[in-house]
Amino acid sequence: MPSRAGWRRILTVFAVSKVIAVVALFAGFWFNFFPFNSWNYVAYTLDAAGFQLPFINWDGQWYLRIAVLGYEPPPSLTVVFYPLLPALIASVMRLGLEPINAGLVVVTLFSATALLTLERLLPREERGPSSLWLLASYPTAFYLSTLYNEALFLTAFFGLLWSLRDARRAPWALLCAAALPLTRGQGLWLAAPLVAAWLVLQLRRVRPGAGASLAAEPASLASATVGYALGAAVYFAYFGAAFGNPLIGVQMAPEMGTGTRLANLFDLPRFLGMLFGPTDRLLDVRQSAFDKTMMLLSFLALLFAVARGVRDPFLLTAWACLAVLPAMMGEGTSYGRYSLLAWACFVPAVGPSLGAPAKWTLILAGFAAQAWLAYQFGGNRWVG
Repeated sequence: MPSRAGWRRILTVFAVSKVIAVVALFAGFWFNFFPFNSWNYVAYTLDAAGFQLPFINWDGQWYLRIAVLGYEPPPSLTVVFYPLLPALIASVMRLGLEPINAGLVVVTLFSATALLTLERLLPREERGPSSLWLLASYPTAFYLSTLYNEALFLTAFFGLLWSLRDARRAPWALLCAAALPLTRGQGLWLAAPLVAAWLVLQLRRVRPGAGASLAAEPASLASATVGYALGAAVYFAYFGAAFGNPLIGVQMAPEMGTGTRLANLFDLPRFLGMLFGPTDRLLDVRQSAFDKTMMLLSFLALLFAVARGVRDPFLLTAWACLAVLPAMMGEGTSYGRYSLLAWACFVPAVGPSLGAPAKWTLILAGFAAQAWLAYQFGGNRWVG
């Protein structure tokens, strides 16, 4: 467990980041609210949700609908959303909490455990401010305070990185790896970093001293592999049993209207045209200047990490998947939010080596951008 100083860091970052996000979300709702976008209200209307609406906008409504009604036949857009978060909300509802409150309890808990698991990855003594601030201040980190699955995913992801470092943590590696493909689509990409880690491990056995550094113990890596296989199997088996098609969620993803398709990965000219083409608005559902900017920053952050000497094959492959694949698969929709997961690789890999001036610059600029984005989100005007 963290030291006393570690707990103080976690609690301080948690409290400050919550205040900034919650105040900005409420301010957007009170002073900037846009009453339309009726397709957003799939579980709660404005009158039903009241002042809690800023915390359940957009995807949050879908997760609440699934938590209350399950995946309703015939298959609808609910199948696009992954089952672990609504299952946890439904479990907390059994304690007597109303769905919105149950969801906020789950998200708040996992936003705290995300910081806790990240703290375990950071050095005890770090120059300048803790890298916990780098995560909390990211422009789209306010999603850790809304009814989205970012907090759950980051808890499992940081927990997996931590458990891979020690063979004694193999059970945690299995649990965290199993949770990722049940939380969101990016969790299914965990196959790639697992394969990369095994290949490097095999290379080092054949040629000792060759290959990249491997921050993973074989026993924990094996447990993570089994956990991933179990999590993916449960996901596909559930939808196969419920709808007769284990791929129904993946196949219906384009129905969300985001332009996200697996085939786009193989159309590089389309991606480059989208990335460097003209942009009409700073914030938009597709091809916004904000999303394109976050793509470029995510790519540069990955290159910066390689230049700084990061060589862990698992982390770098996971980072590439989280930064590059969502950018290439879609048309910029929600990339600003997706980039939070890529940034979660940057924070433990590079954050501790940054000097205090660089950290404070990132933290202050990040919180300023976050407050403005949360203000737009809380006003029902933008979804990242």
